[in-house]
Amino acid sequence: MAGCFICLYVYTTNGMKVTLSIDDRVLAKVRERSVRRRGKLRGLSEEIEEVLRQHPNIQECAVVGVEDAEWGERVCAALVPRAGCRLETDRIREWSRERLAAYKVPSRLLFVGELPRNALGKVLKPDVATLFRQPAGPASPF
Repeated sequence: MAGCFICLYVYTTNGMKVTLSIDDRVLAKVRERSVRRRGKLRGLSEEIEEVLRQHPNIQECAVVGVEDAEWGERVCAALVPRAGCRLETDRIREWSRERLAAYKVPSRLLFVGELPRNALGKVLKPDVATLFRQPAGPASPF
């Protein structure tokens, strides 16, 4: 059959989806959407971020997965409050539970003044994940 070929998708540990041809040639490499896994359940970071950005006191946010021995990954969110607004962990979680499935509600919230970005302004998700691995310091003023 002209124009037909068989291919195999390989998912690497660094989040890349590689398409291989039958003769092991690499046809395409793409970064998988940032999928958060909690046990056997999955949720897209973008979907969770979209819901969190609807909160009237949240200016912007970034959702990342942080390794967890029990669940595989824990959903964590770094939140930037709007100017003059105060965020409270319990209220954000309660608000999120009303709009997200239980396994998509972030188990850890971190209030930051700004999100780490590259020179083009894109949020650096690996740097956000690093924030959750640091020991807890004094309470955030937000």
